[in-house]
Amino acid sequence: MNTKASLLLILFFGIALFPGTANAQQQDYARAILNELCSPQMHGRGYVNKGDSIASEFIAEAYKNLGLKSYEGSYFQKFQVPVNSIVGKLRLVVNGQELRPGVDYIVHPSSPSLKGTFETQYFIKRGLKSPGSLLGEIMHSHGKVMVLDRNRFKSKKEINDALNKVQHYLRVQKEYEMEAFVVVKRMGEKLLWTGSQIVSPRPMIEIDAHAIEGRIKEISIEVENKFFPSYNTQNVIGFLEGKDASKTVVVTGHYDHLGRMGDKSYFPGASDNASGIAMLLSLAKHFSLAENKPPFNMAFMCFSAEEIGILGSKFYTENPLFPMDDIKLLLNLDIMGTGDDGIQVVNGTIYKEEFDRLVSLNEEKSYLAQVKIRGERCNSDHCCFHEKGVPSFFSYTLGGKSEYHHVDDTAESLTLSKFEDVFKLFRDYLGSME
Repeated sequence: MNTKASLLLILFFGIALFPGTANAQQQDYARAILNELCSPQMHGRGYVNKGDSIASEFIAEAYKNLGLKSYEGSYFQKFQVPVNSIVGKLRLVVNGQELRPGVDYIVHPSSPSLKGTFETQYFIKRGLKSPGSLLGEIMHSHGKVMVLDRNRFKSKKEINDALNKVQHYLRVQKEYEMEAFVVVKRMGEKLLWTGSQIVSPRPMIEIDAHAIEGRIKEISIEVENKFFPSYNTQNVIGFLEGKDASKTVVVTGHYDHLGRMGDKSYFPGASDNASGIAMLLSLAKHFSLAENKPPFNMAFMCFSAEEIGILGSKFYTENPLFPMDDIKLLLNLDIMGTGDDGIQVVNGTIYKEEFDRLVSLNEEKSYLAQVKIRGERCNSDHCCFHEKGVPSFFSYTLGGKSEYHHVDDTAESLTLSKFEDVFKLFRDYLGSME
């Protein structure tokens, strides 16, 4: 099903099926958006098979159907980023047993291509105490795969010291290069993937401790990467005219995720951040109705390349489509899938008056268990705006089950248990701005 057909189906389910029940409409619309953005045809909204472009076209079509205007004749703000992608075949066999990508292991996103079967060299504790001993271990790993088993260390500090020292010597002692570096996770630690703008000298692989038994004696690795020094991607931006056009309220969220890791696994990114885009589009849908015309112009910005360094929002702040001084407030939405324990508001201590108004609205309507305050932190797309003096909040939901940077972050795993109440709070908050 193509993007337009999918969106028409979403609009049908979100509007036509329940003409008399606005709450059901809103929830169904959000669920349909979430399901579509997390579907295999979006390829994890990353940089394999143009997943980011497919998702951006879907969002642009949603803007069009909701009647949002564009600033310069297009919803797309194009830019380029460097990105390394793990493409094609991906295979890992440990002691004759093939492991499952994304479930039993992950390949670091900066990894280069490698194919072969190798012996292993374990990193041992004495290397922590003596640089010479550590260098000796690395020398003996030439042509092998070095393994660091986190379960053999007592504390996280020991582990971090080991990793830092190994990685330091791998950077400066190129003549002693190993073939790859494998880290066995500690029992209970999750496999969390991310993105990368660079290619490392050798592959790094993290293995779930439950996926193997005993020492790794032999390991077969097949990894294929493709590095794009200038990958074409785009932000998706539209706006609604408000009663007062002198100021603009901005709602943001990143639509990109981690994409595919090889040919057999992808990261759906339901919580992070298809849920945020579902909330953003739900707000756009509400304020697009004539009877809900917002008090100020309202811009909706879906950013790309957040997962590889908050690059989309950074590009926007360096190339704004209207004066940054016109922004009355920015609300960034990232991880909106739960809310059983309320929401967190980053920068709440910085913009205390606006934060207190949000708290008052919540207490008056009893929407959420709490609106929790947090200080300044540069951990999402609000950051570059805040650094340029734009009043900016970043909100995410608390409580309930939510996976993060994992193959299990699926649409089915999100109950959207408090989505409607979070929506109502933001609707009331943005709709009553003065």
